[in-house]
Amino acid sequence: KTNIKQGWIPNQKIELKTLPNITAQLGQNVTLTCETNLDSSSIKHLSWLFPSKNQSICQYDYGNTVLDNRCEVINGTSLVLKLINVSPADQGSYMCKLRSKVGTRENNSTVTVQGRFVCHTATVTFTQILHRIICLSVKSHNVMLSFFISILHSAHSKCVVICTLS
Repeated sequence: KTNIKQGWIPNQKIELKTLPNITAQLGQNVTLTCETNLDSSSIKHLSWLFPSKNQSICQYDYGNTVLDNRCEVINGTSLVLKLINVSPADQGSYMCKLRSKVGTRENNSTVTVQGRFVCHTATVTFTQILHRIICLSVKSHNVMLSFFISILHSAHSKCVVICTLS
């Protein structure tokens, strides 16, 4: 008698495909795809991790999908992660992990973000005494930036930061 599990082919080689290096400009969108050659019924677990931040971003367990809103499962054999408006915080190595009836595999994709913020000072006069932290938001090139500036002076303090992409 032969006991063959559904979706499993004896001596099947596991392939796990990711792009090794991805370079994007600050504010662009990046798509990371993790694709296997296995039949979807062979996959027990497929996930994207951000190890440098010790963070699991999304995972697909056969029959049970736990997804971040940035992730999508395609045909039960690919897990796609979409990074929107990338910033330096998105830079680093992302790991795709596969656990299947045939075995396990993992592959890395390294995201590099190019570009930088250039900050200039401008003058704003405050008409009241401020001893709190003020949050300024600047929208530039569809990237929302937030800056926290501590105002320690009394009335008519002058301080603000304006940033643009370069």
